[in-house]
Amino acid sequence: MERSDLLDKHFCKYPVIFLSLKGFDGCETWSAMQAQLCQQLATLYEEHKYVYEKLSYSPLNASRFDQIYSGVLKDGITNNALLYLSKYLKDYHRSKCIVLIDEYDHPIDVAYRYKYYEEARGFLASLFRALLKSNDENLEKALLVGMSRVAKSGYLSGLNNMQVFPMHDQEYADKFGFTEEEVEMIKDWYDGYMASNGRIHLYNPWSINKFISTNNLEAHWVDIGCTTTIKKLLWHSTEDFRKKTLTLLQKGAINVEILKDIDYLTLSPHASDVLWTLLYYEGYLTMNKEKKLCIPNTEVFTEWKGWLNNRISSNPDTMLEMLLQCHLTKFEEELPTMIMESLLYFDTTDNSTESNYHWLMVGILSPVRYHNYEFLSNREAGVGRFDVRISLNTKNVIYPVSIIMEFKKSEEALAQIIEKKYRTGIRTTKLVECGIAFQGKRAYVLSRVLRKERDQWVEDEKKAK
Repeated sequence: MERSDLLDKHFCKYPVIFLSLKGFDGCETWSAMQAQLCQQLATLYEEHKYVYEKLSYSPLNASRFDQIYSGVLKDGITNNALLYLSKYLKDYHRSKCIVLIDEYDHPIDVAYRYKYYEEARGFLASLFRALLKSNDENLEKALLVGMSRVAKSGYLSGLNNMQVFPMHDQEYADKFGFTEEEVEMIKDWYDGYMASNGRIHLYNPWSINKFISTNNLEAHWVDIGCTTTIKKLLWHSTEDFRKKTLTLLQKGAINVEILKDIDYLTLSPHASDVLWTLLYYEGYLTMNKEKKLCIPNTEVFTEWKGWLNNRISSNPDTMLEMLLQCHLTKFEEELPTMIMESLLYFDTTDNSTESNYHWLMVGILSPVRYHNYEFLSNREAGVGRFDVRISLNTKNVIYPVSIIMEFKKSEEALAQIIEKKYRTGIRTTKLVECGIAFQGKRAYVLSRVLRKERDQWVEDEKKAK
């Protein structure tokens, strides 16, 4: 075993304080979160109640233990609960403590979502600063694991000698998940995370273990994530953010700055750099060798698809099937209803209306890229730029059809496809053209199926039902 001396020197040599801060999603008020934190600290004291016998010789320490163990907030006592416990364990075991905190940033995310960020930040700051600052006599090491890098600008600011290890740094880069050598299959679904600036490929250990236990290739890890904040911000993000998102959905990479720290007070739909940083640190993007960001794998792509589809009342996969099968009469009937039920009023009342329609359709159509189709958006063709185009990557597809889609505030969408020569480069003999004209939440869909005869596109007289 490599460095077996470490095992002999450190294994079972330290008392451990382990605290998980996951599970606060239901805390819609600060009082609810505060009560749950007090109960978790009481449970932690329950795990170490064996030290109480020794505390009985000190009435002050015994009183503090009893007050925290009660699970009721006590001013000046509860916020020192972890500090006191480290002292009790050190005195009992005559050895310094190891502290492990999991999901340290989760309560802050919930507090931001329900607008009591400052109260939660103040309490957690006092709780952890008491434990981690000027406590060397009781503390050997502390490891805090979270999704977002909020250490220095969040409630851990002011702590000395803190080291932060993000995935793109070389140190500990291979400890964030399984490496490529450790996992040789299921690459498309769970590969793609790159650490140490692209030098190390990682696989999410949760997803691998779930695959082993269920034998199902599906999105396992994304089911456990807390993405409410991200979903809310995505639909009201800037135009530049949306353009970069379209690049990601087309298997591209984007060049954006990753901030060293996140302050939730600066998190807004207009703070794209903060939102990109949040997406990166929470695992929904990875950094490649060129230091650009991309979507890691199929598993994570399904989550991006879900974010874009989270407003859609109809089954988006069914809508896509209608287009691929050229069932345009049904598509023309159902799409306006879906839009009416899915888009909010304020999504269709400003200059971003066309962008929001575009955004919605990207969520429906972009999954074709995993079925041997090429999905392109806002690309040049002929003498203009089409909104969406789907074409074949290979001949190995169920439906050998191409699709061109255009969005306008008028009924000129179909005419623009011809005028701007968007058909240039289409290699299939069947083509679906779809124009969506809109006014507020009202959408009007005009579509046609064309077939190629002697190098000319001819419209089918009868649409498929």
